[in-house]
Amino acid sequence: MEGMEQGRGGAAPALTARQERFVRALAAGQGPQAAYAAAYDTARLRPETVEARALALAEEERVRARLEALRAPRPAPRRSVASAQEVLEELTDIALGSGGAESAVRERLRALELLGRHHRLFLDRPAGGEAAPVQIVDDVEAGDG
Repeated sequence: MEGMEQGRGGAAPALTARQERFVRALAAGQGPQAAYAAAYDTARLRPETVEARALALAEEERVRARLEALRAPRPAPRRSVASAQEVLEELTDIALGSGGAESAVRERLRALELLGRHHRLFLDRPAGGEAAPVQIVDDVEAGDG
């Protein structure tokens, strides 16, 4: 085949650029003939020739291994920052003891405290929930000063 390159560290030969395009087209869902036509010039080839070459290339061990690697499920990327909703949900799970393992009392109390702060439950205000009016008293006499 054309231009077989030696892989890193003396591993099996790497795919050529055209072979890689062929494999990526297969991984994208194209049939072997369409994938071959996407990677190689097939203008002067008969359809039977394209089919034979596509099937032969698809059967090569390196091509099959690369195709399997492309189709293998990948773990979802981890996010580095949780959303506010996710934080509140996790705190709620801990506070209610519904997290995976049995939460220690100290962890549950801390989670409840953080949730209480988020919901502004610990502000000093009258029972009605409204802030008390501020009254300013001017008790300074004119001679004091």
